[in-house]
Amino acid sequence: MFRRIDRAIIACGICLGAMLTDAAAVDAAAPCQLGRVASIDAPIDHGRIVVTVELNDRPTRLLVDTGSPFDLLSGAVADELHLPRQGVRTGAVMDLTGSKPPSEAYVSKITLAGMTAESVRFLVMPSWNPGSAMIDGAFSENYLAAYDVEFDFAQAKLNLFQQNEACGDRVVYWSDEFVEIPFKLDVSRHIIFPVKLDGRDVLAMLDAGAFTPSLDSMVAEHIFGLRPPTVSPEEEHRLSGANAARSIPAYEAKFGQLEMGGITFKNVAVKVIPDRNAATYDLDKARFGQPEIRSNIKTDLTIGLKQLSALHLFIAFSQKKLYATSATASR
Repeated sequence: MFRRIDRAIIACGICLGAMLTDAAAVDAAAPCQLGRVASIDAPIDHGRIVVTVELNDRPTRLLVDTGSPFDLLSGAVADELHLPRQGVRTGAVMDLTGSKPPSEAYVSKITLAGMTAESVRFLVMPSWNPGSAMIDGAFSENYLAAYDVEFDFAQAKLNLFQQNEACGDRVVYWSDEFVEIPFKLDVSRHIIFPVKLDGRDVLAMLDAGAFTPSLDSMVAEHIFGLRPPTVSPEEEHRLSGANAARSIPAYEAKFGQLEMGGITFKNVAVKVIPDRNAATYDLDKARFGQPEIRSNIKTDLTIGLKQLSALHLFIAFSQKKLYATSATASR
């Protein structure tokens, strides 16, 4: 649980990861009151949204990752904090290379923007890949989905709001013009919605933990007729995930446009990669049309910060809708 200790505007004892609103309990006539819980400095550093979180009073740089349902921590920081480790109790947990974290640990207290949480679980990556920004872990959708979340990239702010389904599109307080994109959450709280890539329908996931969009290699071949170039092992491009010790082959492909709701991105370069986690997903995309998704749905495309950072984005988890404007839009 996070609790705020310095503001009276919100209730204490908010349960993170379990705060999704029961739609039946929402009064449709309730007034829209945007109760901001926190405004957090969240600059983009080397293609990652970074927030500073205190773990047992140690300032720690974590990337904000809407593509992960689990918080991650480097083995080096876990050792520095002398955290006891135990085997991972959750089933198939893997990064994009198919790597499984061997252990998990609990941090006694974490503090973020004046809010605190106790006994917080992190998956520990012994060969953590910090990237160029020297990041020590990931702050996941496990927490974010407990709020409605605003990414104000122009101001380098991550704003958290109390969920209020009654607000509807009035959550877009900064602009009169916006697009509205319904989405669904699978059991891992991945944000999933349909988009068009060069006019073809594909299923996308919003992944603020990535920079460049990525496309499943099977989709690239069977829908777009793409095949990896023939190169020598020395010339082959490879990507690593959270585990720096493993990597997967990747190649770049360029598309004319990506249509996301009423937003169109031109000249989109994507990384085409094999999906090492396909066995953990439900491959029946028809399930996306069901009222409730009870599995992890296989998506075709991940949309990262290269596109998202051009937007001012409000993720209304309470409504299961994305609201977006240009990053600099204002009234």
